[in-house]
Amino acid sequence: MWVFIIKRVFTLSYKKKLVVAGVIKNIDKKNINKSNSLLISEDTKLPIQELNEVLIEDVVYQAFTFDLDTLDTILLQDIMKIKEGYELEII
Repeated sequence: MWVFIIKRVFTLSYKKKLVVAGVIKNIDKKNINKSNSLLISEDTKLPIQELNEVLIEDVVYQAFTFDLDTLDTILLQDIMKIKEGYELEII
């Protein structure tokens, strides 16, 4: 299990993607794959679809991207409210 510290959450409307960017503590990229999930709340797990990198203010962050079409509207609204510095578990 790892901790993901949020830097920014945004959508790429033209690609229909949700991007959750931040820093993974104790990262071992070989072990983070599609079998892992982000723990949004005690009862909500979001399966990881892609792990990329994104440049924000000249700093490179890890970025999980998700297809907007696969997300429930309420879940999407909850994720969009997440602020910088919030920690999510990767399980």
